[in-house]
Amino acid sequence: MAEARDGTGERGRSVGAAALVGVGLMAAVDEIVFHQVLGWHHFYDRSTPDVALLSDGLLHAAELVVLVAGAFLLADLLRRRALVPVAAWAGGLLGAGGFQLVDGLVNHKVLRLHQVRYDVELLPYDLAWNGFAVALLVAGLVLLLRSRRRAATGSDDGLGDDGPGDGTRARADARAAGGRETGGRRAAGAHAAEGPARGTGRTHAAERPARPAVRARVEEPPATPPRGRRRAPGPATGAMPLVPPTTPGAAEAPEAPGSPADAPRRRRDDRPSGRRAADP
Repeated sequence: MAEARDGTGERGRSVGAAALVGVGLMAAVDEIVFHQVLGWHHFYDRSTPDVALLSDGLLHAAELVVLVAGAFLLADLLRRRALVPVAAWAGGLLGAGGFQLVDGLVNHKVLRLHQVRYDVELLPYDLAWNGFAVALLVAGLVLLLRSRRRAATGSDDGLGDDGPGDGTRARADARAAGGRETGGRRAAGAHAAEGPARGTGRTHAAERPARPAVRARVEEPPATPPRGRRRAPGPATGAMPLVPPTTPGAAEAPEAPGSPADAPRRRRDDRPSGRRAADP
């Protein structure tokens, strides 16, 4: 848990994966440049040329396996956003320098499987070979110490300059920022539900009464008058008010010539029809 919290585990994985890549790359350079292009030596020179060629093929196969494995591990760290760039560079340099130094000391001087070059003075070649290996190792150690120092001071948080161990902390900060934003929205909603804003006298939307739905006025058609009633002329609007029926058995009063009942008839008779009256 402590390693996952401070990024030490991710830093170690970054160093190891990049170291495999460094070993594979340096072995490939040795195989391609010095074994095949320049032809200075083979991996095993203490036997026949066929055995030397076979040893080169085995070395080439081993370097490919190591290179692909390291590349897959680095890809996995990148996918999980857990790669520490400075630590990865340190691992690559340490892997390349370590392979170069082991080859120059163990294979060349201790086991004597092969030499850098034959029929020449070996000291300059050995110094150049091993000196380059030491330079790679020193550069890798400097970067590794720098990465650890940044991790100790906490200045390599996030996926920036030094990488992610500290991406974990950056993601935690992002989640905290999201929580603050969500909390602010909830507070705004609670404030809106409390009531009118202070000093303004205005009510919030949550407090305003709902407006009644406006219903369209539908005019109902006039009811059919019951039988026994008759219509009397109404006001100027043209409506025909109902005349209350007379009591059964009661004699109807004679209508005067100027009664309202004759008004419509007179109006119809008096209205000009546009035709000329015929002579009697």
